[in-house]
Amino acid sequence: MVRVGTSGWVHPHWRGAFYPAELPQDRWLEYYRAYFDVVEPNKSFYNLPTFEQFASWKAQVPAGFRFAIKAK
Repeated sequence: MVRVGTSGWVHPHWRGAFYPAELPQDRWLEYYRAYFDVVEPNKSFYNLPTFEQFASWKAQVPAGFRFAIKAK
């Protein structure tokens, strides 16, 4: 199986280019998941997200969506 995604989904310069200009940033992951089935959260490289952050992300995506965590 091949999955296609990007490194992160919070990129301000994507507003208006990928994300609709009027879409609030807190709904970007919900929008992103309609086009991709995996994402590599940039945040995990700098600081391990909290359990609450992981739970919030999980609640915003369908079953089968994958997070490719990177860490240093």
